Amino acid sequence: MNRNMPRFNCAILGDRGTGKTSFINRHLSGEFSDGGAAAERESHELVFHTNRGPMCFVVWETHGELKVKPECAIVLFDVTSKTSCKNVVEWKTAFAKASRFQGAVIVCGNKVDLQHRYGQGPQFRNGRYDISVKKDYNLGKPFLWLARSLVGDPQLRFVPQPAPPPPQPPLDDAAKREMDFNLIVAEIVPLPGSV
Repeated sequence: MNRNMPRFNCAILGDRGTGKTSFINRHLSGEFSDGGAAAERESHELVFHTNRGPMCFVVWETHGELKVKPECAIVLFDVTSKTSCKNVVEWKTAFAKASRFQGAVIVCGNKVDLQHRYGQGPQFRNGRYDISVKKDYNLGKPFLWLARSLVGDPQLRFVPQPAPPPPQPPLDDAAKREMDFNLIVAEIVPLPGSV
């Protein structure tokens, strides 16, 4: 991994059952998993390719106390849960106490694919995104919003990941000698039209 790319600690906050583990797993594998248990690791690195180069978000799923000083946060709430909607302000307050980047927090209402919704849910100055981890709906938008906010570039956009270079087969000594011989021969053979 490119250690020169910008790296940001990102707390994934929210009540139990809001889809934090599933959100992280969906970004890691592309597959939906019905979270259930908390993430096995405390942090995961998510790399996004942008028109300014790659950026890394080190995501931390939290169940209360923040173990790092995050530069940004995604607060998830369940749009079908009245309690979850009401607790968003508490999660934002917890982030504000732990971070020096007060504006780099985005709120996401998860489970918008379900029929039963608790009203419109909370609205915030920075806005919010409706997402569905299960249906893979709007999942990149919170990270794009955070990336733009953190680097101060509203024109920043995600781009496809560049293809890795093809693997180079290892050369044994005999192959190297043959290549060297062919280069010597190529240097002494006249090109057509140069005689």
